Amino acid sequence: MECSKMPGIAAMQVYVPRLYVEQADLERHDAQSDDHYATRMKGKYTKGLGQNRMAIATDAEDCISMALTVTDMLLRNHGVDISRIGRVDVGSESNPDKSKSIKSHLMRLFSADTDGDRLGSRGVSIEGCDCVNACYGGMQAVFNALDWLHSPCS
Repeated sequence: MECSKMPGIAAMQVYVPRLYVEQADLERHDAQSDDHYATRMKGKYTKGLGQNRMAIATDAEDCISMALTVTDMLLRNHGVDISRIGRVDVGSESNPDKSKSIKSHLMRLFSADTDGDRLGSRGVSIEGCDCVNACYGGMQAVFNALDWLHSPCS
């Protein structure tokens, strides 16, 4: 990949599952299931964390399918030129396929046939990695991408 004179984040895309749990309902449920913490549960999610709803994946979704969905949406909706992508970092709390990174699954979107979509047989070399770690995985992926942006071109 050649050095860009203007590296940066060109576009962003968000995917949120359609199902959700009302956090007030979850507070009530949690308070009923444990008398010792009942008084602590009221407002824990709604006031303490500022959440009204928490999205949940269906049984047909996992972090890999959600990553594929949002990446495909990003490429289609923003007209991203795949040949200009140098790095893909993935942040997640889990990876159901311990033998293969989520980023490896995403690479199929960057090398589909010309009839199907993207770069055809030209292929592309994109650096990157998965950051799997509870609440910090997503933030670490952002830090990795920013470090890469600020690194000197080789």
